[in-house]
Amino acid sequence: MLLGPRNVKYKKSFARKKIQTNQTYTSQFFWGNYGFAALEHGRIKAKQIEACRKVLRRNLKKDAKIWIHAFPNLPITKKPQEVRMGKGKGLVKYWVYITSPGKVIFEARGIKTNNYRITFNLISYKLPIKGAFLIKV
Repeated sequence: MLLGPRNVKYKKSFARKKIQTNQTYTSQFFWGNYGFAALEHGRIKAKQIEACRKVLRRNLKKDAKIWIHAFPNLPITKKPQEVRMGKGKGLVKYWVYITSPGKVIFEARGIKTNNYRITFNLISYKLPIKGAFLIKV
């Protein structure tokens, strides 16, 4: 099941090409002891978030509680190939989440084994941005 808003006021939004902002987050944990934080600006697709969720669930089993702070709420539109100019904006192709450096994307708690570092390393392969593994002290 891919993530995306159930209903929105406007189906198509103006997606800015420049996604860098001056906003910086402190890497705060809300519920978990281990986390994965973004180190750069970027867009994360709903499919990539779902792939990360599957990796977390597969490797951490039912021992761990997982929280995902990334919810894709920006629609990206795309016109079909070989279509003439004009005739309005294209259909919504996928949904993305825009992240900033330091923003914690995934959190986990209750991991009994030492495979948390390996699991969060596997997540970094699924994402288009650089990230860091964090431990709450």
